[in-house]
Amino acid sequence: MAMSPQCHIIGVIGGKGGVGKSVFAANFAQALMLELRARVLLIDLDAQSCGDQNVILGLRPNKTISEVATYSGQITPTTISTIVAPHNSGLHFIGAVRGPGDTYEVNGDGFRKALEGLSNIYNFIVVDLGSQFLAPQVVVLENATCAMVVTAPEILVINQTQKMLSQMQSMMFPDEMLQVVLNKISPANPVTAQMASQALRRNFVGQIPLDDVTATAALTRSTPFVAGQPRAPISISCIDTVRRLTQAGTLLHRHAARIL
Repeated sequence: MAMSPQCHIIGVIGGKGGVGKSVFAANFAQALMLELRARVLLIDLDAQSCGDQNVILGLRPNKTISEVATYSGQITPTTISTIVAPHNSGLHFIGAVRGPGDTYEVNGDGFRKALEGLSNIYNFIVVDLGSQFLAPQVVVLENATCAMVVTAPEILVINQTQKMLSQMQSMMFPDEMLQVVLNKISPANPVTAQMASQALRRNFVGQIPLDDVTATAALTRSTPFVAGQPRAPISISCIDTVRRLTQAGTLLHRHAARIL
């Protein structure tokens, strides 16, 4: 079995810890589902902050990604309901762990096989990769249409993001698949979006404003703000990111045109 050409796998990786990558990943997945009316699966593959997506979505996984990677059955439309946890918004989810006491350990080869099966069911698979390049993360990146690198307008974060982009290029990932999102933009921050863009020598596919009030309210309700407060500026910016990523001439344009 191989990855289905009808599915786009999108890795979301943090340029540094604490940039809001997990919250962005959940809301980006939600925006894909709503904007493109697509079947979307969110996978938590963050080895360091595993379990954050459980809190963001308010879900307890049916199976953890470790269990999915050792799943002996066939992943089909019939069996998928025993594997994923559905959010009331329609988004499907596979978590890294069920709770703080669980151990995160994912077999790379087993995960690749599972990902192939899942790709035959979903239009998009969004994977929260964390900030490391372990074997399962590399599997995702090797099969991804694009990798979204989330950064923030802070000097140390920009520096670490530069290093990450250089590392990904040294791993021979095509430059065109690397898309950078600037998160937590605030007028109070002395580092502007323009300064960050110049430092990274890249344009941003997404620019997300800092809005702690909306983000905290969404966490309290266990519903991504794109679903719960779609008219908030922070939600609109996530939807705009989807639109820019799928506009004519981009990597995702052909697929988006097929399912709209």
